[in-house]
Amino acid sequence: CMEEQARAALALHLSRVWGIRTDPETVKSVVAEVTAVHVETLRKFTELGIYRPDGTKDTAALAKRVALAYGAKDLCTDCHGSGKASSVKTGKPVVCTKCWGTGLDISSVPLTETGRVTTDRDTLQESGDDHLEEFATTGQNEKWFSTYLPVLQLGTERPINAETNVLVATGRTSYRHPNLQNLPRKGRIRECFAARPGHVFGTIDYGGLELVTLAQVCLWWVGHSKLAEALNEGKDVHSLFGAMLLNVSFEEFEHRLHKQKDKQA
Repeated sequence: CMEEQARAALALHLSRVWGIRTDPETVKSVVAEVTAVHVETLRKFTELGIYRPDGTKDTAALAKRVALAYGAKDLCTDCHGSGKASSVKTGKPVVCTKCWGTGLDISSVPLTETGRVTTDRDTLQESGDDHLEEFATTGQNEKWFSTYLPVLQLGTERPINAETNVLVATGRTSYRHPNLQNLPRKGRIRECFAARPGHVFGTIDYGGLELVTLAQVCLWWVGHSKLAEALNEGKDVHSLFGAMLLNVSFEEFEHRLHKQKDKQA
């Protein structure tokens, strides 16, 4: 209701005004670690041509390497291997839109919806090219370097006052500029945030809140709920769903999951 949304909006606004700080010593350590990996990434992949000398990514070179890894052999019939074509308007050389600068026939390689060579993490990891597979692992650290380090360093000087968005389509909240609600779980980014002197951070989590409330709504609206029955019996409903997918009993699934540490389970 509007009253609840207004209360949430006020609470989030106050938290934004108060802001959050980061610990200088922890930030200094994290910045050094992330920067060292970033520098080595630039050095290695500049030598391979994936990065330019100025530190920017050469997307055409990356796409060409992906295309070659996925078996592209023939030259592009439009640019004949140059990766360039004449602009219809100016007549000047521009990126060939048939091969997107690779100079290759890319019809048999993984493509995006817009017809470009796919260079996402999964494609790189499945390419069979050792360098591309390694490059796929660098994205996380580069994200930390470009997105999070500036924010962490800012928090050592003054509060980080992130813009809050009270209600999104999912019924939840979100943060903008910067996004503090989805900080990386891996790495040490979260370690950098510190409570003010004399204060502590606290967290409250309801186990299976969405599942429980959905089951209760089902009971109210239609009078019955298999989900409610399972929850009241103390069963792990995720395991129940997994058992359905594997077409085995709940007991067998639980045994495979917890006793046998079965990867499929």
